[in-house]
Amino acid sequence: MPGTLPQGGLAFLSDFYGAAMTGDCMSVLPRSGAVVVSRLRVVSPGDDALAVQLRVSNLLGASWLEPSGLPPSAIVVIRKLVDPLPGRLPLRGLAGRPPLVWEQAVSAAIDRLVRRAARPALGAVPADAQAVIFVDISEWLACLAADWLKGLVASRWWWRDLLRRVDPGRALLSAWLAAPESVPAALRHLADRRQVVDFARALTDDFARALIDAVVLRFGLSRVREALDRVEETPSDGPHRESETQVEGSPARPRISSQAAYGPGSPPRLARAPEGASAGLGLPARALLGIGLTLARATAEARTPSFAHALHRWLAAISHHETGYAAGVDHEFIAEEPRPGSTMTSGVDVKAGDGPSESFTADAEPSAADAAPPAASDSPAAAASVPPPVSEPEGLGRAEDGDPGSSGPDIRPLIEEVRAPILSEDDGPMVVPVVTEFGGLFFLINLAVFLGLYGDFSTPAEPGIALDLWDFVALVGLRLVGEPLRVDPVWPLLARLAVRDEWEPPGQDFDPGNEWRLPPEWLAAFPKPSDWVWDYNGDRLRVRHAEGFLVLDVPLGAGAVECRLEEEMRAYPAVQLRPGHVPSAEAEGPPVERWLDRLLPYVRTRLARALGASETESVGWTLCQARARIFVTADRLDVMLPLQEHPIAIRLAGLDRDPGWVPAAGRFVAFHFE
Repeated sequence: MPGTLPQGGLAFLSDFYGAAMTGDCMSVLPRSGAVVVSRLRVVSPGDDALAVQLRVSNLLGASWLEPSGLPPSAIVVIRKLVDPLPGRLPLRGLAGRPPLVWEQAVSAAIDRLVRRAARPALGAVPADAQAVIFVDISEWLACLAADWLKGLVASRWWWRDLLRRVDPGRALLSAWLAAPESVPAALRHLADRRQVVDFARALTDDFARALIDAVVLRFGLSRVREALDRVEETPSDGPHRESETQVEGSPARPRISSQAAYGPGSPPRLARAPEGASAGLGLPARALLGIGLTLARATAEARTPSFAHALHRWLAAISHHETGYAAGVDHEFIAEEPRPGSTMTSGVDVKAGDGPSESFTADAEPSAADAAPPAASDSPAAAASVPPPVSEPEGLGRAEDGDPGSSGPDIRPLIEEVRAPILSEDDGPMVVPVVTEFGGLFFLINLAVFLGLYGDFSTPAEPGIALDLWDFVALVGLRLVGEPLRVDPVWPLLARLAVRDEWEPPGQDFDPGNEWRLPPEWLAAFPKPSDWVWDYNGDRLRVRHAEGFLVLDVPLGAGAVECRLEEEMRAYPAVQLRPGHVPSAEAEGPPVERWLDRLLPYVRTRLARALGASETESVGWTLCQARARIFVTADRLDVMLPLQEHPIAIRLAGLDRDPGWVPAAGRFVAFHFE
C-alpha cells in the first residue's frame, strides 16, 4: 500500500479519502504528521465493505508505526507493503488499536523498506526500488520540479501514487506556492543539480511573480518588497542612473560599471545568485533566483538593507541592459561583496569609479561552460546528477521572448485560487544527526523571539536586529556556558547555519551602535517598585536597575545632566532614582561584545526569574545543557531531547515550545521529546 511518511509519522489515508487529493490541489503537498495510503486491499469474506473500510482506517490511525532513524522532516513513499501477519488484524469487535505483535511486525517491515529506500535527490532510482525518501519538503519540491522539467512525472511510480488524477503542472504550481518557506531551499537543490536556470526559464512570469510574493511575505522581506516595487516603477525609456543616496544601515560599497566588470553587453550578476545572469530569463525569473538563492545561501544577508539596495540596482541594471542601454552606457550599480572564503565568486580587480581607488572582488561574466549543461563525467554519481537536454515541459507554459507568459495555459485564475490562503498573514538516504550535550541551546530562539529581537511566524514583517540568529544563539550560549561550548559538535553546526567558517568569530560584522536603551516592555517581568541608580562620568549617562542590569547607557552630549536624565527616563515607568556608581560596559574588541555586556545581565536575571533559580550564574547550564540529537535539512532543524531528563522548570517557563517557522533562521525549528 503506497503512502507518504512526512514528519517521521505514519498514518494511512485510503481511497475513500481520495477526494481531498483531487478536490483540493493544495493537498498534493505532503502534510505534517499525516500518512497517505493510495490503495488498501482488505480480504474479509461476508462482511460489509464500508464497515470493514472504516474499521481498518480506525485501527491504522491508532497504530504507532513510525520507522526509526529518520529525521522528523522526512517524507517516505512506500510502493507496496504486505501484511506481515495476515489474519491478526481484528476486523470485528471493539478493540481500539491493533495487537502489539502485529504493530511491531508492521513497524519492522517498514524499517526494512526504509533502510533499502532510494533517495531521488542523490541519483537515479533503481527500477525495483520499493520505497523512496525525501529528507524534507524542499527536496520533495525540487525532485518534483526536476522530473516535471524532463516530462517524467507520469512515469515515476511515487508521483503517480502521490498525485493521483492531478495534472503534473497544476500539482507543481500548487505545491510550490503552498510551501513558500521551502522555495529557496528547493531552488538551491535545483542549482546543485544544474537545473535551476532551466526551471526558471520554464515558468511563466505570472507564476514567478506569485512565488516571489509568497516568499517575500513568508520571510518578512519588507525592504525587498519595496525594492521590487521601485524597479517596477522605474521608467525604461532612457539611460539609467541610480541615486547617490546611501540606504540607511547599508555598508558603503565601491561602485563599478557593468561594462567594466562584466564585459560589453553582458548582464550583471548578483553575488549570491550568479545563476540569475543566465541568458533567456525574464525579469521575474531573475528576481526569483536572486531572492531565493540568496535566502538559501545566506539568509541573514537577504534580510539586510544592503541586499535590498543591491537587488534594486541589479534588477534595474538588467532591465535597462535588456532594453539595449547597458551595452554602450556606463551604468553603475552596487555588487554584493563576497564574504571571505566564498566559493560563489571569482576574483576580478576593478578600479572603483567613485571615491578612492581600491581592489574590489566582483562576479566574473559567466562562461559558456556555466551556461551550458555540465560535461559528462566518468563518475557514475556525476553522470547520474547531469540532466539530459531539457525538452518543453508539461503543464506550465514557457514564456517566449518578447511576449512574457504568453505561451501555455492561462494560469492566473489558478494562481489566485491557491495564493489567497498562502499570502494571508494568519496563517545516503538518511540524514546523520549532530549529537550534542547542549541541545537546550536552541531554547534561546524562543528567548530571542519573546524579547522581540527577531520576529516569528506570527510577525514575519518584523525584521529584528541585524545579527544573524544563529550567531545570536552562539554568542549568548557562549556567555551562558563558557568554553565547553566551543569543543561541542554544536559549535561548528552553528557556524554552518550562519554561513561562516568555524574559526570565524560569530557576529563580527554586527554593529549595534554606541547607545543602549532597554526596551520598556522588557521591564514587565519586574513590576515591583524599586530604586534605580544613575551615574555619569563626564561623557556618558548610565542607569542601572535594582536587579543589576543596565537600563540606560548613552552619550551625555551637551546640556545639564539632570535634564538629559529626565528626558531619557520618560519612556520608563516612574521609579525612584538615586545617584551612585554604575560600572562601565565598554568591552574591548568588536562592538558585538559591548552589546553582549549590556544584554547578558538582563538575560541572566530574566532567565533566573522564569526558571525559579536563586542564582543567575547557573541558569545558563540549567537551560542549555541537554543531551540531544539534531537533524538539520535545507528547510528544517529538529532537536530530539530525552523527556525523562527535561527540567520541568523549562516546560513551565514555555521556553521549550516549538518556535515553528522562524523567518530570521530561514527554517522551521521544532523540539521533540522522546
